[in-house]
Amino acid sequence: MGGMINLKNQIGGKRGTAMKRKYRYCFFPYLKTSGRINYRGLFLRDIEDLEDIPENSINHIAILHNLFFLQDGQKIKICHMGFEDVQ
Repeated sequence: MGGMINLKNQIGGKRGTAMKRKYRYCFFPYLKTSGRINYRGLFLRDIEDLEDIPENSINHIAILHNLFFLQDGQKIKICHMGFEDVQ
């Protein structure tokens, strides 16, 4: 099952003003693929595929990924996620 979490990040806008930007992260700890999948406009990817993800989001993704464990307390190492910029 996947979980949905919205996080807000600050980025520089025009003339030094700050704009709020929202990103949506979806985690699928039991999904296994051989590459990126486009599902209804959302690209699902391996948790280690961080290409084209903003740097300020990479830390959020790492923190959220560390929250997934199996019933016996074993860490889920291989996980897939969806990432979306929802301006």
